[in-house]
Amino acid sequence: LAKPLRTGVGQKHSLSIELNNNNLSLIADFSYNHIAGVMKGSTRDTYDGSLQASYRHKNFNFRNILTVTSNVANDSPYGLFSEYAAMNPYYSPYDTHGLLVKNAALSVDGLDTDNSEFVANPLYNASLSTKIESRYLDVTNNLYVEWAVMQGLKATLRFGITEKRTSADEFYPANHLKFNDYEKDEFARKGSYQANTGHLKKLSGDFNVRYSVAVKEHHNLFANVGMNLSDESYEEIVHKAEGFPNDRMNDLIFAKQYLKESKPDGKESTIRDIGFLAVLNYSYDNKYLLDGSLRTSASSQFGSENRWGYFWSAGVGWNIHKENFIDDKIFDNLKLRGSVGYTGSQSQDAYASMATYKYLLDHTYTDYLGAELKGMKNDDLKWQKKMDYNVGIDLALFNNRLEFTAEWYKNTSEDLLYAVPVPEQAGVSNTTVTMNAASMNNSGFEFAATYRNRDHDFKYEVSANLSTVRNRVTSLGFGTDSYISGAYITNVGEEIGKFYGWVYDGIARTQADLDNHATQEGAQIGDCLYKDVSGPDGKPDGKVDANDQVVLGSGMPKINFGLNARFEY
Repeated sequence: LAKPLRTGVGQKHSLSIELNNNNLSLIADFSYNHIAGVMKGSTRDTYDGSLQASYRHKNFNFRNILTVTSNVANDSPYGLFSEYAAMNPYYSPYDTHGLLVKNAALSVDGLDTDNSEFVANPLYNASLSTKIESRYLDVTNNLYVEWAVMQGLKATLRFGITEKRTSADEFYPANHLKFNDYEKDEFARKGSYQANTGHLKKLSGDFNVRYSVAVKEHHNLFANVGMNLSDESYEEIVHKAEGFPNDRMNDLIFAKQYLKESKPDGKESTIRDIGFLAVLNYSYDNKYLLDGSLRTSASSQFGSENRWGYFWSAGVGWNIHKENFIDDKIFDNLKLRGSVGYTGSQSQDAYASMATYKYLLDHTYTDYLGAELKGMKNDDLKWQKKMDYNVGIDLALFNNRLEFTAEWYKNTSEDLLYAVPVPEQAGVSNTTVTMNAASMNNSGFEFAATYRNRDHDFKYEVSANLSTVRNRVTSLGFGTDSYISGAYITNVGEEIGKFYGWVYDGIARTQADLDNHATQEGAQIGDCLYKDVSGPDGKPDGKVDANDQVVLGSGMPKINFGLNARFEY
């Protein structure tokens, strides 16, 4: 297991330059961050630069913030750590001469046997000229115009533009073991290359008017109304090629042909949003706090009947440490708070509510192209909604040396989006319709504590956190109480995505183990055996098949906790 691993040592450098006078301010920041992954050969290099310019003229303040980020990521040629974890501990990556072998499933003396299975040696693949690299360049510019209309009243207009270019290359040479099963007549197909190129463009803007006022010292009021607009488009093109005669010919131009039964592919999306917002905050003597918000948003992702979503939130707070009966020499903060709110979220699919088609480019009818339906139209598709409840307490003692936070939360999610397969009896195949179907809730507690000492040259800070979560699916819609997806099952009344599969029953070490076990199709010596739990009538039937799959456990921890320590001298 240690062969592909290392202790990664990274580095980070930054430089900041600031120039200003009474009305003009310029700030330039540059940084470089190198991350060395725990897998050998895995690196991430990020270059960041920003330029902020601010100019004040009478009641106006003009600000422009330009940021540029470049990232280059290289995945480890050693592959995935799971490949090494799956290896039997008695496998050897080397032969008797200390040379890397292709087949890791060797006999004890290091020699292949006629009946030995082939297990690809990931260390052998790591010695080849594999290339897995991704890059992106992100340029974002935001222009702000602020107008101080009068005392306490300010209007802010923002316009932003983002351009992001992405690319990725994945090359495996012909002698990579993923091509080991290719037949002799497929020799020229060995070696593969996948090239992805993407382009994201986003235009966004918002306008906000803020008003704050203090009335008779004890009353403080803040209000904000605003709107936002955005238009985001993305497109990506994917080329897959095969047939590379030499592992040094690691560029797409050396490919013999496109990948068998494939052609250039890609995707495209355009999402447009508009929203309006109103916020109100009130406090009395900085002791009693009240806030509320209303928001309405529309998105092109939803059906024509439900483009708009309406959301709200309300919260209260009590700064107990401001009361006269609290000793302010001990308590720096003692706050009790609570909130409730209705929020919404969008789909990741830009065209989930629209009928989508795929052209059939390989066939024509009277010189016309055909198309097949991929996604059905749903004019009633609407926002996913979540109701959040939260009650908490914040505590700070001894000049903020000790801080503690505790809170209880509960949220109920409704109208969760779910891609429902359309029955083939409807005249289509491999077609889905996205609908608002499922609902679930989460609840639990969160605790956090921090102690810090900064009174001496040696400074330190220690913190800990702990959280619990209880997840329950309350509905899957469409009259079903269970949904299976691969190795996961979701049942109404239980948590989402429990592990689902066969119960381990040992390894078949001899032919007798196979003969004395329930019939398990395809099982050979050295394979895992699974228990015959049930059959069509609910009783073991001497066969291991789909009837024997059961819930194996939960992947959701009951408790999450963490510890952090920071030292400074």
